[in-house]
Amino acid sequence: MGDGAKATGKDGKTPTTLSIKAGNYVIYTGAKSQNQGGNTLISANKGIRLDAIKESSSINAIADDNNYFKHSQSKDIGSAVSGQGDVVLVATSQDAAITGKAFNISSQAGKVRMSATGDIKFEEGRQTDQLQTATQFTNKSLISKKTTNHQHHADEDKTLTNTIQAEQITLTAGKNLQLTASNIASDTHSSKKPKGCCFGCCHQ
Repeated sequence: MGDGAKATGKDGKTPTTLSIKAGNYVIYTGAKSQNQGGNTLISANKGIRLDAIKESSSINAIADDNNYFKHSQSKDIGSAVSGQGDVVLVATSQDAAITGKAFNISSQAGKVRMSATGDIKFEEGRQTDQLQTATQFTNKSLISKKTTNHQHHADEDKTLTNTIQAEQITLTAGKNLQLTASNIASDTHSSKKPKGCCFGCCHQ
């Protein structure tokens, strides 16, 4: 829906127009869901996993040990959940966890809430680029011969972050809350709450 329009129910509240529920696990693997209407609910008894899928490619052109071109790339493609209204992820059974790697969760005009009875754990993704080249030249004259070798190696390894964006963000873990390489941005405030801790009244 364009221009920031939101679906509304008979009671004036935004309805849930995308609901994903599982008796065991909800597992995203490099997957994306987008809800341009109302609220989004993802609920699972045993846990929610926002996994990444690794894409890789390589080129190897080898003439001999002194003349070659080798190039390889890899990237973790994370999952994404976006919605116009609230985006809620809930893991309900005992010690059920929410985990993610290089993911993106966003709400255009609502809140993001993640709640787990067990851990909430975010880990970084990786993007790598490796280049190796070698060339050998031989210059000959009437009285001499000179061989020149050139080699070039370049390695790049980048961190891919987890991103959560919304007007308000709340993360509630029954046990451990571990956020690695995570960018959490809200218009108002972010609540990161382990069990028994309220935002602003205990050490984060």
